[in-house]
Amino acid sequence: MKANRFRHFLVMYFTCTQSEKRAGLILSALLIVLQLSLWYRRNHASADLQVSAAQILDAERKLNANGGIVSGRRADASRSDGRFLHRELYAFDPNKVDSAGFVQLGLSPRQAASLLRYRDRRGGFKSKSELSKVRVLSPDLFKKWGPYILLPDSSPLARDKPNEVRTAQPSERRWKSDVPKVLMLDLNAADTFALEDLPFIGPGRARAIFNYREKLGGFHSIEQLREIRILPDSVIEIIAPRLHLGDGVYRKIRLNAFLADSLRHPYLPKPMARMIVAFRVQHGDYRDIQELKALPLVNDEILRKLAPYLTLNP
Repeated sequence: MKANRFRHFLVMYFTCTQSEKRAGLILSALLIVLQLSLWYRRNHASADLQVSAAQILDAERKLNANGGIVSGRRADASRSDGRFLHRELYAFDPNKVDSAGFVQLGLSPRQAASLLRYRDRRGGFKSKSELSKVRVLSPDLFKKWGPYILLPDSSPLARDKPNEVRTAQPSERRWKSDVPKVLMLDLNAADTFALEDLPFIGPGRARAIFNYREKLGGFHSIEQLREIRILPDSVIEIIAPRLHLGDGVYRKIRLNAFLADSLRHPYLPKPMARMIVAFRVQHGDYRDIQELKALPLVNDEILRKLAPYLTLNP
């Protein structure tokens, strides 16, 4: 009896039809072909990288033999079009050189653009030591630039007080010294392109600020930026002095007219919205925003956040 049950189990779960066998063979063949293609691409890419590295090393040796400019960490003498620079260094002020000038001095176009962005955020370089802190500038290339940079070795403060440690007060932070040099940006009117002009704000963070502003209906406080997950507090502290709120909140919720199912607001979840509408239907229109405290889901903190976005006007 047990043998029959075991045989029945084998027949039920391990017997395939002819079409199922063909499907299994086709699937196995596809998996083998995919695995072989991945193996080939990986090995082929490795070979290409080795050839490229060998070409770069050969080009660096030729440039070194001819007195060319080569960066320490990567072939910064190479240009995006594949040619190599062979330039003589000259005296220059890094606060006045443009992107093409930095490329002539040995940086790649991408490195030159990064250095210009860093310079704009700082408001310029005051000494060689500040320039040496730029990440895209390798120590070897900076050493070659050193005698030609038209800047003092250190800032005037460091020269005047070499043995004295200066503690910067909150009002004297470096990023606040740049505030008078830039125009204040209206946080409630700026588009994503304008937001990207702020320090440390790229396309992703700009879209996050813009989208959250649209969901809210406008910011009533700069502190609301802390509610955006991808914005760290350090970045908010840097950009806050460059922002103002313009006319403030530009879209409000009509407390005596809105419909719960059509409302989308970060501070007003669906259950709370339905409760507000049900209370209004049962007791009549609200005469004061503070009446919302009678609802079980509304506390002082929620009402404080909601109040700037509520209006009694029809």
